[in-house]
Amino acid sequence: MKRALTLLFIMVIIIGMTGCAKKLTGTTISGIIKENGQMPGEDFPGAVVKLTKGGQAKGEQVKIAPGATKWSFAGIEPGVYEVVGETPRGSRATLSVDTINGSSKGLVLDFRAAVVLSGTVKEQGKTPGVDWPGGMLIVKNTYGNVVEGREIKAGLSEYEFSLQPGKYVVIAESLGRKIQSSAIDLSSGRKGSFTLDFQESMLFGDFQGASGVAPACLIQILKGTEIIVNNNVSEGQGFYQIPLAKGDYLLKVLSNYYSLEGKQGWKARSSGGYELNRAFTIDQSLRFDIPFDLTIQATITVSEAGLPLEQGFPGGKIEIYNGDKLIDSKPLLAGVSDYAFSLLPGKYVVKAESFERLESATMDLSNAKESVSCVVDFDEVVLHGRLLSNINSTIPNATVRLKSGDQVVDAMPDVNEEGDFWFVVGPNTTWTLETDIPELGFLKRSSISVGQSTATHVDLDEKIRIEGRITENDLLPIPGEFPGG
Repeated sequence: MKRALTLLFIMVIIIGMTGCAKKLTGTTISGIIKENGQMPGEDFPGAVVKLTKGGQAKGEQVKIAPGATKWSFAGIEPGVYEVVGETPRGSRATLSVDTINGSSKGLVLDFRAAVVLSGTVKEQGKTPGVDWPGGMLIVKNTYGNVVEGREIKAGLSEYEFSLQPGKYVVIAESLGRKIQSSAIDLSSGRKGSFTLDFQESMLFGDFQGASGVAPACLIQILKGTEIIVNNNVSEGQGFYQIPLAKGDYLLKVLSNYYSLEGKQGWKARSSGGYELNRAFTIDQSLRFDIPFDLTIQATITVSEAGLPLEQGFPGGKIEIYNGDKLIDSKPLLAGVSDYAFSLLPGKYVVKAESFERLESATMDLSNAKESVSCVVDFDEVVLHGRLLSNINSTIPNATVRLKSGDQVVDAMPDVNEEGDFWFVVGPNTTWTLETDIPELGFLKRSSISVGQSTATHVDLDEKIRIEGRITENDLLPIPGEFPGG
């Protein structure tokens, strides 16, 4: 009997141990899913949950359908695992689980999904219109860091951002106007919204036709007879911008530039100066470019020794400067003396350059009303030309000398490959031009009178005919008797 009891006790212990072993080799890992700390919403697309150990998948993955939240892995050997969840929209969640001491249940697999922040940007209650001046929509986090930015475009009022869970502020900026939302808490949940509305529209524009020298003027905005805006625009500012509430207004631009007389939209004021008026209604941003045609027609006359340029003029260039800034330039052409330029009010220096000659003149167009003229005169002229040859492809060691009588006044040794030569001389003078090419046995002198710039070419292929007769004792040779020679 005693042996039987002992045997029964041993069997109970063995059975108990066997039961414990089965329990430890069949643990369960289970739980639910959440999204950003909340139960998934109706738009949750479902998920796939996998069990891994050391990076290797263990068992079958669990598919969680949209609307479901529970997941479970049964019959798992004791150990340390990682539960990995993924959704079709790219969010991911992981859990580290230790089942060495038994099953782990009631776990939460929290997907940190991107949150959607959407909203509208309007201007006085309307979608930004065709004259919208542009702007930026900026999302900042609680630390003041910019996390997203979008351009605010004309004709578009709705914007959407995909963000990480957190707290945000949305800011809209446009031409100095700035509005922002209150703090938006997206720490939990997946959606947030904002509404931004600029309470003022912008009247803005450029000063058309005033590029290069921006005008000075006074801009006034009148509501009825009351002046509500009085803006002085300094010279150098090429644009203006004025925020206005919804309503009817009159834009008045005042300026003292004489060149505005008779220009489009401008009329003379009895008190002096000129004004431009435009009535307008604004409920969205409105662009109005002010026609500031300040151009003055300037004619620059280039001459030599007080005379118009002739066909012998060798060419050059004319440049117009405002301070150190080059405003315009044109080539100087033979036979053309007058050159037209369109300039803005200001002070200018006109420079004419031609073959080492440089002359200049000044023009003050600060108060010019009509077209103006200016003369630049070269005191000296140019005697120039080219060595020409159809026989010699290259002209070796050519020297051209300018002589006054027998005295060499100037010389150009080693004339360039094109055979060009020139000398700057006084007008109404006479010179001897000597061309010397020893290797060709060529030496020619010619007398040239120069009134204005003169072109003269030297023909290296020129032949000279020499004729004469022979006599014998001052008598003509007797035919048939003279032996020849």
